[in-house]
Amino acid sequence: MKQSATLVDSFLNIPVNREINEKSIFPHVKPKNLLVESLEFAYEGSSTPQVSIENIEFKSGDRVAILGGIGSGKSTLLKMLAGLVKPTKGRIRINGIDLWQLDPYFVSNHFSYLPQSPDLFRGSFKDNLILGKNASDSSLIDTINTLSLENIYEQNDKGLEMEIHEGGSGLSGGQKQMVGIGRVFINSPTVWLLDEPTSSLDNRTQEVVAKALKEKVKPNDILIFATHNLSLAKDLSNRVIVLEKGKVLKDARANQIEMRKKNAAVS
Repeated sequence: MKQSATLVDSFLNIPVNREINEKSIFPHVKPKNLLVESLEFAYEGSSTPQVSIENIEFKSGDRVAILGGIGSGKSTLLKMLAGLVKPTKGRIRINGIDLWQLDPYFVSNHFSYLPQSPDLFRGSFKDNLILGKNASDSSLIDTINTLSLENIYEQNDKGLEMEIHEGGSGLSGGQKQMVGIGRVFINSPTVWLLDEPTSSLDNRTQEVVAKALKEKVKPNDILIFATHNLSLAKDLSNRVIVLEKGKVLKDARANQIEMRKKNAAVS
């Protein structure tokens, strides 16, 4: 039970090591601007930063694909933007306010983070999908229809109450990834942070997810996604950031970047 509770907290983007206090700030406006300033992250005991970024700004309406090879820092950057990992140096400002000064529930309401391998806990399919959120029936049904999630449980006579085992054993990697994507859609965030959202999906399901993102990410939302899928990057992004060894190699509008295989990006 303790493990499941911890998982739920992490899915809801309320870092378990972060306390709510009277100094926490709860803004009354949605995130419109994310500013990365002199950001570094290094593992304890390491003298080499995993990420070292001088300055990046994300604005309302941005659709940003983050490209780079293994170990380039894509996942670490997304975790820091989600408030799940605290930078070793520097800061991330949301509408001018340090991310770590924001009330965790503000972060939970407006930010959604999809890890590469979503964790599932023992419970029903529905419970794993909504994660304690006060999701309306219409929101739940809309998400299921938009992502064709009924394909996961349609052969089970319990339907949405289909039992999920601890860790999602019995489900394929693609099915678990779709549950994770469904969680993000139900949350309907302002800032979408997706780490390799289609890595375990077949071509048809990738198309479903891409179409759903185009439909459901609102015009003023910010979408930031790490991917090795260059077709997805071309399809969804209006901006491309290329990371190499934790540093920004290139940051340009998508139409100014020629994306080639092997994760290369050349002007």
